[in-house]
Amino acid sequence: MRFSAAFQKYSFLDIFRRYMEKDRHYHNLDHVGECLRGFEKIKYLSEDPLALEVALIGHDVIYDTGAKDNEQKSAKYMARVLLWQEAPSSFISHVKRIILATDHMTPVENIDEALATDIDLSIFGNPADAFTDYCNGIRKEYSWVSEGEYRERRAAVLKGFLDRPEIYHTEYFQKKYEEQARVNLKGEIRDLEIYQNS
Repeated sequence: MRFSAAFQKYSFLDIFRRYMEKDRHYHNLDHVGECLRGFEKIKYLSEDPLALEVALIGHDVIYDTGAKDNEQKSAKYMARVLLWQEAPSSFISHVKRIILATDHMTPVENIDEALATDIDLSIFGNPADAFTDYCNGIRKEYSWVSEGEYRERRAAVLKGFLDRPEIYHTEYFQKKYEEQARVNLKGEIRDLEIYQNS
């Protein structure tokens, strides 16, 4: 399936505008770019590379730190855009399911959903300085939350990932990122809890 020039222009402009919102310090165009660079390395593993790519572009298009349904809204947004393009319903459904899986609570049901969630979490396994920049960006996005509350909730979220048998679903990401991700998460949790216990 190929997208028309009108679709590409509309999508680029609106998606670009949304990812450039002033309160986005991590979930912005840089994050999408990193996801797409990660995608290029593993697209040969995908069942539907185009659906996976479209989903990665749109997975954070709606992002409100005060909401709990960003992935649902992002999936609906992309579905509307794809419906306007007259994309097949099966393709739209696949893209929506991939986006929904990036909430990291929805059970992963296929390889494309697994790859999307692993790409989204690849930052966990990056070198320490890049991981620190990520953590600082997330804190800025939640600047409206008090320090104590933020540290408590953030530590709980990170522990949830750390408590998994594996953080990543696919062998590719487990081999590449699992070990460093656990080092980074443990370090961040320790730093968060130092403040709480002081």
